Amino acid sequence: MSETAPGTVDRGDLKSTSYEFFMLGMAVLSIANLPLLVIYAYESQSWYLVWFIESALTLVFVIDFVYRLSTARSKVGYFIGQKGYLDLLSCLPALRIFRLFRIVRAVRITRQLGGPRVFRELRQELANRRV
Repeated sequence: MSETAPGTVDRGDLKSTSYEFFMLGMAVLSIANLPLLVIYAYESQSWYLVWFIESALTLVFVIDFVYRLSTARSKVGYFIGQKGYLDLLSCLPALRIFRLFRIVRAVRITRQLGGPRVFRELRQELANRRV
Protein backbone atom coordinates (compact mmCIF):
# COMPACT_ATOMS: atom_id res chain seq x y z
CA MET A 1 0.00 0.00 0.00
CA SER A 2 1.23 3.45 -0.73
CA GLU A 3 2.08 6.07 1.84
CA THR A 4 -0.20 9.09 1.74
CA ALA A 5 1.27 11.11 4.59
CA PRO A 6 3.96 10.39 7.15
CA GLY A 7 2.81 7.50 9.31
CA THR A 8 -0.41 6.78 7.39
CA VAL A 9 -1.31 4.13 4.85
CA ASP A 10 -3.60 4.53 1.83
CA ARG A 11 -6.44 2.28 2.90
CA GLY A 12 -8.19 2.33 -0.45
CA ASP A 13 -11.80 1.28 0.03
CA LEU A 14 -11.24 -0.04 3.54
CA LYS A 15 -13.52 1.30 6.22
CA SER A 16 -12.43 2.20 9.75
CA THR A 17 -10.41 -0.36 11.68
CA SER A 18 -13.16 -0.80 14.24
CA TYR A 19 -15.70 -1.39 11.45
CA GLU A 20 -13.47 -4.00 9.82
CA PHE A 21 -13.03 -5.78 13.17
CA PHE A 22 -16.78 -5.64 13.79
CA MET A 23 -17.41 -7.30 10.43
CA LEU A 24 -14.72 -9.88 11.19
CA GLY A 25 -16.55 -10.70 14.43
CA MET A 26 -19.84 -11.01 12.57
CA ALA A 27 -18.24 -13.39 10.05
CA VAL A 28 -16.74 -15.56 12.81
CA LEU A 29 -20.08 -15.64 14.64
CA SER A 30 -21.83 -16.61 11.43
CA ILE A 31 -19.42 -19.47 10.73
CA ALA A 32 -19.78 -20.70 14.33
CA ASN A 33 -23.56 -20.47 13.96
CA LEU A 34 -23.72 -22.69 10.84
CA PRO A 35 -23.35 -26.11 12.51
CA LEU A 36 -25.90 -25.16 15.17
CA LEU A 37 -28.66 -25.16 12.55
CA VAL A 38 -27.90 -28.84 11.98
CA ILE A 39 -27.22 -29.83 15.60
CA TYR A 40 -30.50 -28.56 17.04
CA ALA A 41 -33.72 -30.37 16.22
CA TYR A 42 -35.54 -28.73 13.33
CA GLU A 43 -38.13 -26.20 14.52
CA SER A 44 -37.15 -26.58 18.17
CA GLN A 45 -36.91 -23.46 20.31
CA SER A 46 -33.10 -23.55 20.08
CA TRP A 47 -33.22 -24.00 16.30
CA TYR A 48 -35.48 -20.94 15.96
CA LEU A 49 -33.09 -18.88 18.07
CA VAL A 50 -30.14 -19.89 15.89
CA TRP A 51 -32.22 -19.24 12.76
CA PHE A 52 -33.15 -15.76 14.07
CA ILE A 53 -29.48 -14.96 14.76
CA GLU A 54 -28.52 -16.22 11.31
CA SER A 55 -31.22 -14.07 9.71
CA ALA A 56 -29.99 -11.00 11.60
CA LEU A 57 -26.40 -11.73 10.51
CA THR A 58 -27.54 -12.10 6.91
CA LEU A 59 -29.16 -8.67 7.13
CA VAL A 60 -25.92 -7.22 8.55
CA PHE A 61 -23.95 -8.70 5.63
CA VAL A 62 -26.42 -7.35 3.07
CA ILE A 63 -26.16 -3.88 4.61
CA ASP A 64 -22.35 -4.18 4.65
CA PHE A 65 -22.28 -5.19 0.98
CA VAL A 66 -24.53 -2.28 -0.05
CA TYR A 67 -22.47 0.12 2.09
CA ARG A 68 -19.15 -1.04 0.63
CA LEU A 69 -20.47 -0.96 -2.93
CA SER A 70 -22.07 2.47 -2.59
CA THR A 71 -18.97 4.03 -0.98
CA ALA A 72 -16.39 2.34 -3.21
CA ARG A 73 -14.29 4.67 -5.35
CA SER A 74 -14.83 2.27 -8.24
CA LYS A 75 -17.87 -0.02 -8.19
CA VAL A 76 -16.27 -2.42 -10.68
CA GLY A 77 -12.97 -2.23 -8.79
CA TYR A 78 -14.70 -3.25 -5.58
CA PHE A 79 -16.88 -5.92 -7.16
CA ILE A 80 -14.16 -7.56 -9.26
CA GLY A 81 -10.76 -6.39 -8.01
CA GLN A 82 -11.53 -6.53 -4.30
CA LYS A 83 -13.73 -9.59 -4.75
CA GLY A 84 -16.95 -7.87 -3.73
CA TYR A 85 -18.79 -10.64 -5.54
CA LEU A 86 -17.73 -12.94 -2.67
CA ASP A 87 -19.34 -10.50 -0.25
CA LEU A 88 -22.52 -10.68 -2.32
CA LEU A 89 -22.41 -14.48 -2.38
CA SER A 90 -21.89 -14.57 1.39
CA CYS A 91 -25.18 -12.70 1.81
CA LEU A 92 -27.17 -15.49 0.17
CA PRO A 93 -28.59 -17.87 2.80
CA ALA A 94 -27.81 -20.98 0.73
CA LEU A 95 -24.16 -19.90 0.31
CA ARG A 96 -23.30 -18.88 3.88
CA ILE A 97 -20.05 -20.84 3.66
CA PHE A 98 -18.70 -17.95 1.54
CA ARG A 99 -18.48 -15.97 4.79
CA LEU A 100 -15.16 -17.72 5.25
CA PHE A 101 -13.82 -15.36 2.58
CA ARG A 102 -14.68 -12.41 4.83
CA ILE A 103 -12.44 -13.89 7.51
CA VAL A 104 -9.64 -14.45 4.99
CA ARG A 105 -10.02 -10.85 3.78
CA ALA A 106 -9.82 -9.51 7.36
CA VAL A 107 -6.64 -11.47 8.02
CA ARG A 108 -5.17 -10.18 4.74
CA ILE A 109 -6.07 -6.59 5.65
CA THR A 110 -4.46 -7.01 9.06
CA ARG A 111 -1.26 -8.26 7.42
CA GLN A 112 -1.23 -5.49 4.81
CA LEU A 113 -1.60 -2.77 7.39
CA GLY A 114 0.83 -4.44 9.79
CA GLY A 115 -0.65 -6.37 12.73
CA PRO A 116 0.54 -4.15 15.61
CA ARG A 117 -0.32 -1.00 13.64
CA VAL A 118 -3.91 -2.19 13.18
CA PHE A 119 -4.33 -2.74 16.90
CA ARG A 120 -2.89 0.72 17.63
CA GLU A 121 -5.38 2.22 15.14
CA LEU A 122 -8.24 0.32 16.74
CA ARG A 123 -7.24 1.47 20.22
CA GLN A 124 -6.94 5.06 18.97
CA GLU A 125 -10.37 4.96 17.28
CA LEU A 126 -12.02 3.59 20.39
CA ALA A 127 -10.28 6.18 22.59
CA ASN A 128 -11.41 9.02 20.31
CA ARG A 129 -15.05 7.90 20.49
CA ARG A 130 -15.13 8.11 24.28
CA VAL A 131 -14.42 11.83 24.25
